[in-house]
Amino acid sequence: MLLKDLEKSKRNFLWTGNIEKRKLITVSRKQCCLPYKDGGLGIKSLITLNKGFLKRFTWKFLSSENFAFHYMRTRYLKELSIPRLQYISSLIWSGIKSHYFSLLGDIRWILGWNSIGQPLYQLAGSCIQIDQLISDFYIDSSWNIPFLLPSEIRDAISKTIFVESSKDYFVWPLSKTGDLTSKEAYSSIHNKGSKVP
Repeated sequence: MLLKDLEKSKRNFLWTGNIEKRKLITVSRKQCCLPYKDGGLGIKSLITLNKGFLKRFTWKFLSSENFAFHYMRTRYLKELSIPRLQYISSLIWSGIKSHYFSLLGDIRWILGWNSIGQPLYQLAGSCIQIDQLISDFYIDSSWNIPFLLPSEIRDAISKTIFVESSKDYFVWPLSKTGDLTSKEAYSSIHNKGSKVP
């Protein structure tokens, strides 16, 4: 409600110079929010900015080892991808939940020092079971990869290095650093037609 009121005041000021006065709008809000290079005024929607910040916060919730985020994960999740089923009265969780599952679908896992970039079953099709993991092919400190898998997948799996002292982690695939920035979060919300590869 507050963001809608602020958007309304911003729109009124843009067209009349006064936040209280209304005027017939001659250019659509969508056009005004386009970047300069696309013919817009470059005005950012506060609602979209808020969603971008919530997406960034959800990323930190999932990826940060900070004590506060670790505490929140133990409060709201059973495991990394399974939220608790009971109702949780929390303004924080309601904001996180709105981006949680879409963000889980966009991240890429890094195992050891390499990444295949997609779930194994999407790459291999019917050659393997849907719940099979790369680690299922690593037996007694060596690779045991079925020949049914396509050669490029066998090569990608065999290049994966397991380091016992290091943990698996995930990255944001559209970033050079692997971290989801606020700018990238805003862009992903603003250009929601584009899908993470």
